[in-house]
Amino acid sequence: MTIVAQYSTPGGAIVSATGAAAALAILARVVYCVVSDRTLAARTRKAQLDALALIARPHLRYDALVVEHPAAAAYCLPGRARQVVLTSAALSALDHSQLLAVLAHERAHLRGRHDLILAAADALQHAFPRVAAFRIARTELGRLVEMLADDNAVRHSDRTTVATALVRLAEHGVTPVAALGAGGESALNRVRRLISPVRPLGTGRTAVAALAMGVLVALPLFFAIAPASAAGAMAPCPAGEQSLAM
Repeated sequence: MTIVAQYSTPGGAIVSATGAAAALAILARVVYCVVSDRTLAARTRKAQLDALALIARPHLRYDALVVEHPAAAAYCLPGRARQVVLTSAALSALDHSQLLAVLAHERAHLRGRHDLILAAADALQHAFPRVAAFRIARTELGRLVEMLADDNAVRHSDRTTVATALVRLAEHGVTPVAALGAGGESALNRVRRLISPVRPLGTGRTAVAALAMGVLVALPLFFAIAPASAAGAMAPCPAGEQSLAM
């Protein structure tokens, strides 16, 4: 009854209606950006796949497509017709073990569907371009998915091999739009990470970090349900009506 009375007042109705309208507007904006970005990315990938069908040749040993190009590059095109692409310069610049490390890196992107993670970050950045947090989050997520793919490559090759391959790709490497590549701007920082890896947090610190993240997520929910919880602990009838009933 207390909650209903609160929302029935003119002020409560205005606040609730404004909040609902703002929430729907934000949701609609995010959904629109997600659909728009995914549609554009799908068209770009299709155009690239159509071009690769004309100019690329399959490499049976490495299960990848090879394109004649003077710049060393290795990248993958996610989606239904996912493909790993190598340039002829990459085949010349990398030895067999380095190529296997690069291929493991690219296939980790495809298996993990890292493009969907980056698509969500892109949508938030495009939906709210003036919010610096979303711009920073997109940059950091790009670095994190590359590190995750590097860690997967390290399971198949040693760290030195992966780091050397990254350096050679970073020197002249290029990555097309809507693709994920082993090179890129973060390659040199990732090389330093591979050569001198940091110590893991350990069980204790990991548990503390997970607990802190859980508190941050649960705190807004706690404040959201606090009024309803308080109302549930109240008497079912106001004090005046209780006395009349008695």
